[in-house]
Amino acid sequence: MTAENGTLAIISAVWFVMTPQERKPSIHDIVVGKWQPSEADKAGGRYPGFGVAILIINGALECYGLDDQRALNRIASYKKMATYFNVQVDCLYLISPFLRP
Repeated sequence: MTAENGTLAIISAVWFVMTPQERKPSIHDIVVGKWQPSEADKAGGRYPGFGVAILIINGALECYGLDDQRALNRIASYKKMATYFNVQVDCLYLISPFLRP
């Protein structure tokens, strides 16, 4: 349905970024610094940053191995955008939270 309706696709994407789901914070809350990890999050290696956004977007498929091409592509795109906007990227938080299940 979203492939045929651009307006619906944009609305769906905005909803996904803005809306917390089950036990996950919204991506928006992570980006603006509103979400802070609980002790359980810290114990699981989940800290604010791009890695947690990947976990929310597609974590069950992408987050428990360094060789998943989807995750590597997402990280490469993020780094490219960060460079374009002159944003420093701390690589420690891009991958390391997902080395520990």
